[in-house]
Amino acid sequence: MPLAVKPRASLEGQHFHVVIIGGGVNGVAVARECARAGKRTLLVEQNDFASGVTSRSTRIIHGGLRYLEHGELGLVRESLRERETLLRERSYLVQPLHFIVLLNEQSQRSAMKVRIGLWLYHRMAGKKATTSPAEIELARLQRALDTGRRWSMFNYEDAQCEFPERLVADWLREAIEAGAVVRNHSEVLAVDVTHGRARGVRLRDRTSKKDERVEASWILNCAGPWADRICQRSSVRTSHPLIGGVRGSHIVIGRFPGAPTAALYTEAPDGRPIFVLRGMSRFSSAPPKFPIPAIPEKPPRRPMRSNTCFDASRSYSPRQRFPRMTSSIRSLESALCLTPKESVLRISPAATSCTTMAMKAQRA
Repeated sequence: MPLAVKPRASLEGQHFHVVIIGGGVNGVAVARECARAGKRTLLVEQNDFASGVTSRSTRIIHGGLRYLEHGELGLVRESLRERETLLRERSYLVQPLHFIVLLNEQSQRSAMKVRIGLWLYHRMAGKKATTSPAEIELARLQRALDTGRRWSMFNYEDAQCEFPERLVADWLREAIEAGAVVRNHSEVLAVDVTHGRARGVRLRDRTSKKDERVEASWILNCAGPWADRICQRSSVRTSHPLIGGVRGSHIVIGRFPGAPTAALYTEAPDGRPIFVLRGMSRFSSAPPKFPIPAIPEKPPRRPMRSNTCFDASRSYSPRQRFPRMTSSIRSLESALCLTPKESVLRISPAATSCTTMAMKAQRA
């Protein structure tokens, strides 16, 4: 039986300082900061808040370790600062997570390069050297490793948010309290562009099936994998896609004997990265590798060997016994991992970095 939906007030003809497209963790964080800065803010999401990439991610709050490879020191430094803000202000949702990096002679990254990168990462985070649970896990892992191969092991610390939807709910409440107008189930049909300037957006309220138009001074496209589709619908030309990335799968299993206590990063025999993480009393293996599909909400089904992660795990620990793939294991085929290319908007102290396209609109 369908639930009755209370009609919402019309937005037709209203003017906002900022319109934010996308109600994931990035869009909600930006809306919160804009509203708290006194800007009249509208946040729109085509489905429900945090229902897209946010709810299907690997749930790591990281300082941007992989950006060191590209020399983006400023981004790494800011990300580390925001990670510490989350650990301090949202400790009931975000907790420290110890990682172990396990590489063999066939790994795509050299041990020396990883060692230097982690040393720099540690220094930029301002952490003092202490004995961590990861070091205890290192000793245990050494005993289980395949002795017929050469291994390099390192450890570092990041953070994890097991329930990012709760973090989004917190920020959404604070944005509303600061005066933001938020609308879920409101699809952006197009950005209105006149003489090369964005002047507003056309919306469709999916609950009432009514179309509306609002004016805006700034439009921030925080739609994640849908960002380029917004541009295409609006005839906004970009030299290359704003969002690049890969689609991954999460295989969730229950606890098993000898399960790691720290998070583990390693590489599959074909070079694919694999994370083994503990969360919600289960373990998740995430090997992202497929390109983002043209229609993100309907990712194509791709043939995938169900035991890929287990095969990779056995390559470093042949004596480890893993559970077989059964119906109790679910594959999250729609998970998307985004890789920012450029136009990174960071509104401090939003405790987040968001890949976005900002289109300045001329005031009427």
